[in-house]
Amino acid sequence: MAGNLQVQISIFKTMSISTKVAMKQIVAALKMPIKIGDKIDKARGIQFKLKDDTDFLTSFPSNLTPPLEQLDTDINALVKAEEAARNKVPGSINARDEALSNVMNDLKNIMSIVQAKADESPAKAKTIIMAAGYDVKKTGIKQKQHNDVRNTQVSGTIIVTAEGTGPHQWQKSKDKITLIDLPDTISPHTIVSGLKYSEVWYFRSRKIATNDEQSNWCDWMEITIS
Repeated sequence: MAGNLQVQISIFKTMSISTKVAMKQIVAALKMPIKIGDKIDKARGIQFKLKDDTDFLTSFPSNLTPPLEQLDTDINALVKAEEAARNKVPGSINARDEALSNVMNDLKNIMSIVQAKADESPAKAKTIIMAAGYDVKKTGIKQKQHNDVRNTQVSGTIIVTAEGTGPHQWQKSKDKITLIDLPDTISPHTIVSGLKYSEVWYFRSRKIATNDEQSNWCDWMEITIS
């Protein structure tokens, strides 16, 4: 186990050196067509690719939200709502728009997970994103990332980002006194779900050291769960 961790750390040390060179960051995008039927086809295409992408499915915890089953449920609901709208059923337009919003939220949240995986492997970022069914775009020179915590489109689920690259340790706390350890990651990102709406939480991280010296924890980052 320790040997595997050392290999992972070595890989990320190499990535850290390479990211110091000016480069274009590959970013996942969700370019949806205009017509509802085409939007449904696009969503279904992403769903099918994700189900076939075993690398993606094995890279993240199974309890991440939304699960692919939820995406399937929301797409099916959109299909029924669009059929009702075409048949001019009273109130169907609003129901169809709400169903479409649910699907879009699912796709955007999953896209953030795909982006985190792409950021772990810059050289393969385009392949990773396209394999998941999303579109790609290039941004300007990638800037140094900072410690950050933010809510996602899914209530109770947040993404925490650490400064720098490589494996990290994570902690959360409600009072900065009682500490709760979170699973280590091999990347500077972690996703935490199951948090309650309106609660205030604090998160921090530190890089997993490659020698006997222990790195310092970053300052606490505060967030109100939405």
